[in-house]
Amino acid sequence: MVTPATTLSVRKTIPALLQPTAALSSMPYMPRESMEALRHFYQDFGAEIWSRYGFRDSFNRSCGWVAEGHLAIDQGPIVVMIENFRSGLIWNTFMSCPEVKVGLARLGFTVDTNSGRSVRN
Repeated sequence: MVTPATTLSVRKTIPALLQPTAALSSMPYMPRESMEALRHFYQDFGAEIWSRYGFRDSFNRSCGWVAEGHLAIDQGPIVVMIENFRSGLIWNTFMSCPEVKVGLARLGFTVDTNSGRSVRN
């Protein structure tokens, strides 16, 4: 069974370890590259790293190692960031909370009138 501790020990000893969550959670920032990674992982590696629960936590093609399981902490950001790229739902919902607005204002952020995004003064 893969645990965070065993995965961490593998990360320290296998330099070419890949984690799908890193590339796929970057969807809002690098949509073209993230989609290329998604297609590559799914089409080229298929069942080797994909299961009914999504992509496995990590893998290393150079030594044939694939994590046995999935970590929710890795699966969650994939879904959230794809939805943020698609619709902005999570970001917009979060940013609409009064407590968030107060906190950002206290930290010196204002809303950019052109983009609607919070920016630091």
